[in-house]
Amino acid sequence: MRSSLPGRHRWTCGGAGLGLLVALLLSAMSPVAARGPREARATTPAVVEPDVEGLEPDPVPEATITFRPLSVVRKDEYTLGDVATVQAPDEAQRRRLESLVLGQSPGLGYRLTPHPRQIAASLERLGVTSAEASLSFPKQMAIEREVQEVNLVPFEGRIRDEVIAQLASQADPGRVIVERIQLPPSVTLVAGILSHRLDLRLPRRSVGSTSFVLELLVDGVSQKKFAGSLLVDREIDVLEATRAMKRGEVIRRGSLPVRKSARRLSQIRGAPLAEEDLSDMLRLSRDVGAGDALTWSCVKRQTLVKRGQPVRMVLQSAGGLYVATVGRARADGALGDTIEVENSSSGKRILAVVAGNQVVQVPF
Repeated sequence: MRSSLPGRHRWTCGGAGLGLLVALLLSAMSPVAARGPREARATTPAVVEPDVEGLEPDPVPEATITFRPLSVVRKDEYTLGDVATVQAPDEAQRRRLESLVLGQSPGLGYRLTPHPRQIAASLERLGVTSAEASLSFPKQMAIEREVQEVNLVPFEGRIRDEVIAQLASQADPGRVIVERIQLPPSVTLVAGILSHRLDLRLPRRSVGSTSFVLELLVDGVSQKKFAGSLLVDREIDVLEATRAMKRGEVIRRGSLPVRKSARRLSQIRGAPLAEEDLSDMLRLSRDVGAGDALTWSCVKRQTLVKRGQPVRMVLQSAGGLYVATVGRARADGALGDTIEVENSSSGKRILAVVAGNQVVQVPF
């Protein structure tokens, strides 16, 4: 049959030809189906099992490091053992890991919160890999410095002992008074071995107020300095008047109404009189009340020789030679004073010591 359309061709065929055409199309579309069952099984790809005998499994970490939520460290640098629990099959490995220094400890009163990545990076720089140890972190991690409360009351006794030791050559240690030491009752420092340094200066005349500097050290490192003050005094024996005495009264040993009494040196005006200082040559320069201490500021030595007054000049040697003549005093003098005297016979001026009332002694 030909096509009724001009310029085109239409193929026609009978029923047998149509069946053959369908068979060819099916054969082209499904080669497996066109082949027999035996051939189809032969073309199915086989599953190849891998050879696992030659492969090594992933390594299991040897150690386990578990970090604590809160760690209190003692030293200036903290180690892995300070902040984590290390479990390792080998004791030497565990000690090595625990001794690894991770960083600087926080200061007194501060808290350090390191990030897990930061710690992991630090361990990696120290040579700890994931093959050696597995890390376990809490939700939040903090590091604080261990502290100690230092009682400063005992340091007052140490300061007092230091003052007494420095005054040992000047006064009886049992009569040295140290008081009004200014220190706080306590102070908080980092934990460690405590020591101290003391810088102390004694007051003038070893009596009065003075200052000191107390430095506290922990493990040999300075932690705190305290600048304070204290009062130093001494107790001495003085002669105390038992009754009121008037100015100009002569002080005579044995008949003077005095008694010994203990007083603080800071309460006494002037140098105190000793019992051996009492003599008929001393007179009160002011009124003295009952209970007042006798000092050199309230007495004056009696003038035995006055300027221009005739005096007896005595020269006496150790061998018994005795010479006396008359002279004239060129100055006032009390007992023991050295004054200039003019010899009336020769007019020569020499130095002599006042030895009594209108009497001077010429050195031989």
